[in-house]
Amino acid sequence: MKTKGEFVAGIPQRHVSEMENGKRPIGKETAKRLSKALHTDYRVFL
Repeated sequence: MKTKGEFVAGIPQRHVSEMENGKRPIGKETAKRLSKALHTDYRVFL
């Protein structure tokens, strides 16, 4: 079963986890996809 974040933003859960743990950078395009899925400004993630 896919999580809402993975389905809506199209980002694998593994990548999200790596971003949360500082092991993967959050690029501008990824930040925009996450912000759209979470209804927030993309700059929150940068």
